Amino acid sequence: MLGAAGCAQPAEPAEPEGPAACAPRTLGPAASADDRGVLVVLAGEGTAGFTDGAHPRFDGVGGLGVVDDGLVVTDIFNATLRAVDLTTATSTTLLGVPLRAGAIDGTCADVRLNGPRGLTVDPVDHDVVWFGDGPCLRRARRRAGHVATIAGNCQTPGFVDGPLDDARFGFLLHDVEVAGDGRVFLADRVNDALRVVDVEVGTVSTLARGLDGPGALVLDEDRGHLYVADTFACAIRRFDLQGGDGVVVAGQPGSCGEVDGPATQARLDAPQGMALVGDRLLVGGFSGAVRDVDTVSGAIATVAFVPAGFFAPFATDGDHAVAATNDGALLTLSTSGAVDFIAGPRDPVGFVDGEGADARFALPVAAVALPDGASLVVSDAANHALRLVDANTGATSTLLGGPDRPGHQDGAIGVARLFYPAGLALSADGTTLWVADNGAAAVTRVDLVARTVTTVATIDDAWDLALDENGRALWVVASAPGELVRVDVDTGATTVVATGLAYPVGVAVADGAVWVAENEGHVVSRVDDAGTVTVALGTRGFSGVVAGDAAVALLFAPSGLFAVDDEDGPALYVAETGGQVVRRVDRRDRSSRIVVGQTASSGALPAGSRVTLAEATLLNPLDVLVRGDDVIVVGDTTIAVARP
Repeated sequence: MLGAAGCAQPAEPAEPEGPAACAPRTLGPAASADDRGVLVVLAGEGTAGFTDGAHPRFDGVGGLGVVDDGLVVTDIFNATLRAVDLTTATSTTLLGVPLRAGAIDGTCADVRLNGPRGLTVDPVDHDVVWFGDGPCLRRARRRAGHVATIAGNCQTPGFVDGPLDDARFGFLLHDVEVAGDGRVFLADRVNDALRVVDVEVGTVSTLARGLDGPGALVLDEDRGHLYVADTFACAIRRFDLQGGDGVVVAGQPGSCGEVDGPATQARLDAPQGMALVGDRLLVGGFSGAVRDVDTVSGAIATVAFVPAGFFAPFATDGDHAVAATNDGALLTLSTSGAVDFIAGPRDPVGFVDGEGADARFALPVAAVALPDGASLVVSDAANHALRLVDANTGATSTLLGGPDRPGHQDGAIGVARLFYPAGLALSADGTTLWVADNGAAAVTRVDLVARTVTTVATIDDAWDLALDENGRALWVVASAPGELVRVDVDTGATTVVATGLAYPVGVAVADGAVWVAENEGHVVSRVDDAGTVTVALGTRGFSGVVAGDAAVALLFAPSGLFAVDDEDGPALYVAETGGQVVRRVDRRDRSSRIVVGQTASSGALPAGSRVTLAEATLLNPLDVLVRGDDVIVVGDTTIAVARP
């Protein structure tokens, strides 16, 4: 039996007849029409994550293969192989368990994947998929649901030719191609080499060395050629399948750029993905420019631009290139420049006002609710803006700033500027908004009546803030310095009250004390008037997502905090960026329970999603606030509301 010593190798079962041996796996959220018990994405579009079904989300597409009924996709950070039906644009999980990485061969639910990247469909048997998984080559039979490791050791990288079990590869096999004679070609990026696995003979050899981060591979067997995207050399090379030195067919090695024209003048910029369509190579890279390379003349022309850019190799359906963008969208590209969306997020990051599903953000960090009960102010950090979001419909507009106006400038609200605004606090009467303008190391006051913006204090790396219970002082956490600072709202005078905090990023005031989320300490601390810091929940230095009794509770990178007194008593809500959950903590006995989120899966859901809380996932929740019976969650690129 061929295989790697480091990965278990059970005997392969006979391929079953009829239906698939593995039951379809739809581990993503399920739709619900209930008013309560759901999570609704109010505004924004989700990016990465794990969602199967009609609105798939991926976390790092590493490779694509075209099969008769759709696509097969390697989902790197979800450690899975996924299938996408091109007729319905729905996805299912074929093999692997999301966020449960490993290197276990076997069948169906027993299989574990490391972080699969380069992938190709066998040209003879389309049921067979070959893929690089860390430093080993593996083979999956889709109908049987079986995975076997063919060459290399899944736990041990290196650079060794020889018998399949003894061979070693670098830990990033960027692309895989299979010839009609059964030889498997690998782009061994870490070793800057092209490797060849001859399964019939049982050996691994090296076809070429001296490349600079080889990316996509394209076979042209009719002409006996293998094209290689020499990514960091900014060139495309062609190798003879029987050996010999490669020749440059496009770009100028060592001279990068995006210059169209004849071969002697044209430049490529870090080519990553590549597909052969007729006599043309369609090539894409980090910048998002789609280049058309004439394989005969070497001339290059730019035919399209996709802002998100490309990391994964392309596939081809014969007439088009099939590509995955860096934000997980699947699309087709043609030599005419046409770009057609298949599935995944549509431009999830941006600066767009409009209805909830149409709105776009670039890292919303915090939110407060205005007294009208129907409006939220959201700090959109990477857009240098404050946005207004209707808490019922998700309709979004801009209150202040924008991506074209970064900087810190006081003045009328129409001309004032912010620089990476983060935490927000609102006065009790709703007339004054306080902003931790993180990029400017400033605390800023926005008068919502006079519509003016004024700098109040300067604090290095100010991230979040909260008003004290009488409204006379602001409590500000300075993340990098690890400090809690008191700011007099009338004079702007600052006093450092506590130091030595482990990257504090959240703050709330309740019960005559200040509560601080120490992100890197994995605890929520309580600071009294004397500046004494006491751990209120969690164990300093130990991360996890454990709710229940305070004695056993563990937190994972707590971020936003919100204090409230509701019908169940005094509570503190905690958004945990590492744990991908929001929990409710009883301030009396410090017991806690998870309100929304999954400990074994994460993902920003698509715009307009409505899913049950039991199935809902979050991606990097940064802040939380409670509005009546609703829990509003801010993070990644969306504003969502959980309705327990």
